[in-house]
Amino acid sequence: MQINIVQWEQSNALTLQEQAIIDQIDNLHQKAYLEKDKPINFSFYKKQDKKNDDFFRLEMIQGQYQQKLTSLQSIRQNLEIICDQLKKLNDDKDKIVQKISQFHQEANIHINKQKELLEYQFQIQENIQYYYNIQKIQRDLESDDRKEINYQILISEIQEGIIFFSSKPNYYQSDKYIIQYQQLKERLLGTCKSSLMKLLNKESQFINQKFSQLKDLICVFYPPRFFGYSELNEEENDILQPNPLKLQFLQIIFPQLIPQLKLKDTIQKTIISTRMNF
Repeated sequence: MQINIVQWEQSNALTLQEQAIIDQIDNLHQKAYLEKDKPINFSFYKKQDKKNDDFFRLEMIQGQYQQKLTSLQSIRQNLEIICDQLKKLNDDKDKIVQKISQFHQEANIHINKQKELLEYQFQIQENIQYYYNIQKIQRDLESDDRKEINYQILISEIQEGIIFFSSKPNYYQSDKYIIQYQQLKERLLGTCKSSLMKLLNKESQFINQKFSQLKDLICVFYPPRFFGYSELNEEENDILQPNPLKLQFLQIIFPQLIPQLKLKDTIQKTIISTRMNF
């Protein structure tokens, strides 16, 4: 902020009378400079003319004016200093804003790098898992408790490992790990085949056992000739005859069928006696 002295003087201009008195004072000052040794008797002026009272008043006004002018000049200097300081602060502010912007850009770059490193870390962990899965699958295949093995998960892991190393030929020992995964695949397929055959054999034995039990149950009610026996009377070949030994055996195995068997036995005896009466 700057103060225009000329503008200020124009807005506070003196009257013509005051300007005339000031000119008169200037003339007196010039005469006093020429006549230094001659004292000035102000009382003489007072007695001579009443206008001299204005002279003293104007001197006071001039002193006040000079004092105000000096104060204004001091204020102007202070304002110039303040303006310089504000300008310096503004420059410092621009530098700070520039540094903050630079820091923000560097922080964004650093954050992006951290994100990339984090993605690399996850990718590396995922890739390393394909290396460690071989040992895990081997331990699972060597486990004694085959019932706890999830063959579907193992097959998926092996297949994923083969696909991964096949798509990354530049990775560390990818060819070697492809071969190991293929060997594990063959081993797992053999284990699956062996387990399946054991399960089929077990189920086959169970089915054969059930058929054998069913055969024994049928033998109780059908004539022995139906199963290749001939120690029967020809008259009774077409009659359902229970076999006492097999009936006793079935009563032990299937106790819930005992009432039905006894009922059938009674019905058969009734039919036989009825036919014999005829």
